[in-house]
Amino acid sequence: MLNETLKRKYENGVNPAKFFNELDKVLPRNRIIIGGQGTHVLYAYDYLKVYEFGGFIAATNLGSMGFALPASIGAKLANPDKEVIAIVGDGEALMSIQALQTIKDENLNVKIIVINDGSYRVLYLKQMINKSNRIYGTVLNNPDFVKLAESFGIDAIRINNDDEILKALDEIKKNKALLIDLIVSKDDLPPTNTDMVLKMDQV
Repeated sequence: MLNETLKRKYENGVNPAKFFNELDKVLPRNRIIIGGQGTHVLYAYDYLKVYEFGGFIAATNLGSMGFALPASIGAKLANPDKEVIAIVGDGEALMSIQALQTIKDENLNVKIIVINDGSYRVLYLKQMINKSNRIYGTVLNNPDFVKLAESFGIDAIRINNDDEILKALDEIKKNKALLIDLIVSKDDLPPTNTDMVLKMDQV
């Protein structure tokens, strides 16, 4: 299933599975991956390897949207010699975006990948499947994350299609804080046990 997901192609967006599969190849082994709450973190689970204890820190199923950005600050301060990557959903990012100011002020080389699907995707998918496509309050009108990061003095780039993945990876290798606005489809499903995910709030 992981290989099949890599073959998906979108006209207006990146295949996130392909992005994370390629990201895994360029990150150093002593990476620290920080994942927040939402569908977006499943791509990291599926495609990013963990080589060391403490190499993956996430708040999955704890309902703590907004965790990844501030947690990446703590991880970098505690491990200044390790590459720290924050995997952040777009809805989640807006709950703690002010953490960019601390990243700038403390000169922290943190890489932030915003999975920008224009939705609260867990809830959006549940509405699609469990509520007969009745969509309410789960589609977002996001700000320009690139301009927002730049307003804090942090470099940022937007990736709109698979052909731009290598450009993003080249930027990630540089010794600087960076935000990547990764444009993806809200209808893309990462490899997971979808039936169980959709039942999680029905117990």
